[in-house]
Amino acid sequence: MALNDVLAFGPPGGAGMAWIARMLRRHVQVLAPIALTVLLATAHAHAATTTGGGGALPWEGPLATFQQSIQGPVAYAISVMGVVVCGAILVFGGEIGEFVRRFIMLLLAIALLVLAGQVLSNFFSGALVS
Repeated sequence: MALNDVLAFGPPGGAGMAWIARMLRRHVQVLAPIALTVLLATAHAHAATTTGGGGALPWEGPLATFQQSIQGPVAYAISVMGVVVCGAILVFGGEIGEFVRRFIMLLLAIALLVLAGQVLSNFFSGALVS
């Protein structure tokens, strides 16, 4: 058995990445209608429960706490460090894989969003920026 046979994706002697693409396409064709049905059914059920004029929703407290925690000075410092580190990795990282590069770019985008929120709230202290 050759090394290429051991490292190949898919069935032995198979088509490699084309086999994976076919399998993913089949799963998407089956799971997409199911996911759409579940999404529509839960949206309807959620609308039915929230129109009664009840009190605060149970997840509002934790979300408010999370919002406050990503707007403080610690979040500002972490976002500045994240921009610097992610930029340095992208510039000086050498040969990194496509997945790692995309993950670093995602982290950079998140850090820039947090940083932009802080900077805009400092410039416009009376305005609501979130």
